[in-house]
Amino acid sequence: MSEGTNAIRKLVVVTTPRRDSLAGIAGFLGFGRSWRQRDPRIVLLIAMPSQTMESVRNEILAMLQPREFMGEMAPEADGCGPIFKFAMDCAFRLVPDAGSMLHLPIDIAWGEIHREDVQLSIPKMSAILDLDRPALLLGDYEPLLWKNGGPEPHLTKALIGKYVLEQLSHYGLDANFRRLDLKEARTEFFAANRQMFESAARAGAFAPFDPIPFVALHAWKMGFAVHRVYLGKFYESDANAEAMRVRWQLIRVADQISNAYLGEQHVTSMAEAAAQTEHWKRTVVEGKEKAFDATARIFQKLQNAQEGRAK
Repeated sequence: MSEGTNAIRKLVVVTTPRRDSLAGIAGFLGFGRSWRQRDPRIVLLIAMPSQTMESVRNEILAMLQPREFMGEMAPEADGCGPIFKFAMDCAFRLVPDAGSMLHLPIDIAWGEIHREDVQLSIPKMSAILDLDRPALLLGDYEPLLWKNGGPEPHLTKALIGKYVLEQLSHYGLDANFRRLDLKEARTEFFAANRQMFESAARAGAFAPFDPIPFVALHAWKMGFAVHRVYLGKFYESDANAEAMRVRWQLIRVADQISNAYLGEQHVTSMAEAAAQTEHWKRTVVEGKEKAFDATARIFQKLQNAQEGRAK
């Protein structure tokens, strides 16, 4: 640990469970407590989606120890983007002396350590925050499943991750992602400092689905330092590759990326906007066509995989 300012500021480690579910929470708390024994700065936060059942809320509260918190979204809030924004806001509000927050996905197979498991590398993220002080740190990984005593490809994560990068590439927004050599632009392993969060929140950078690509785009646009660290292999504990779960999300992500493209044009006059309108329209239409074609292919692959497992 460095001797700089960050060494004495708290690091809030956050996870975002599924609504009305206790899955993964005990494992997250166990991991965080073990880490805190080596790094006393660690504060743990469970950021729950809106309308949590009272029985689930009470069970979580009973699990908590000192320097462990639970936050809940307002009932009217919903979606992945808002929950990530809420988790970051909650971290900095509940822990005023926090220097940074670090988000970890709830569906890590906590305690089941396999070869090159991300669980072994998560503390590297705090070391990078200490030494390099990036405003936004993206944790990259290889998505896998652990089935029948061995690793298997995680088809859903792999296909959607590739799709997101293809859409970013179509609009010319992928250069920095590729420069960082990100395998997963949609990562849920990320850390941000307070200044980065406040800037992204003011700009409305938290998209309702897969928000991290758009937060990263904002960081680059505003000149914040963005770093990437490879964590290893993320073995998801409870993967559900049902095709119907992801089809609408794919279309929504494409819509968000096209909006991000239009927002990057920096048009300074109506005349310039009029001159560019047809080009923008053509680019967006082509992007949406690619998105629908890719979505159909991904949907079919996931359906085939699901049918194969059912046989």
